[in-house]
Amino acid sequence: MTKKIKKGGRQFFAQQKLKQTIPHFKLFNGVLATFFFGSLLLTIREINIYEKTFIPFKIPFFIWVFTGLVFTPFFKRILTVYFTTPFLFLQIVYNIVTWGGLFVSAFMFANYYLADNKTIVINEKIISTGHLARGERGTCEEPFIIINYNGQEKQLVYYCDTQVEKYKSVDLTIAKGFLGYDIVTNSDLKIN
Repeated sequence: MTKKIKKGGRQFFAQQKLKQTIPHFKLFNGVLATFFFGSLLLTIREINIYEKTFIPFKIPFFIWVFTGLVFTPFFKRILTVYFTTPFLFLQIVYNIVTWGGLFVSAFMFANYYLADNKTIVINEKIISTGHLARGERGTCEEPFIIINYNGQEKQLVYYCDTQVEKYKSVDLTIAKGFLGYDIVTNSDLKIN
């Protein structure tokens, strides 16, 4: 029991000493934390764009994870010093969320926001409908439909008050994304 306290005490004092010897320690630590939380917010926004993009899940997921793993060796020493985390797993999580989040968000944002202005309207049959889970504090179960677009099943989510069960098809306004993945710019549910 006393060994654990001494070890923890040594680590605490070593961390205090480190903060005193490295100039701008707090600033750099704050920048790294800002990158992490900023990338987390970008990833959440990217998920909303993913819902409107016809792209297989494995592509953004691969970009997200691969980029994080590639950046891990380059930031291993920096994260050990500034976050005092020698655990490789935590460093991998940090790099996947931060750098993977930045790269996959840039990829999806470029495809969505730089899309071609020329659009087409197509009608797709609704395969099935349902509602997303409400969550602990939520008051709404968001309705969704599943369609088949060019051999790929896609889930389209609607606002809470939309009754999707009575519709049989949907008119989609499609634009060609900048990186070649089609995006939905508008959808109108049809009863017939």
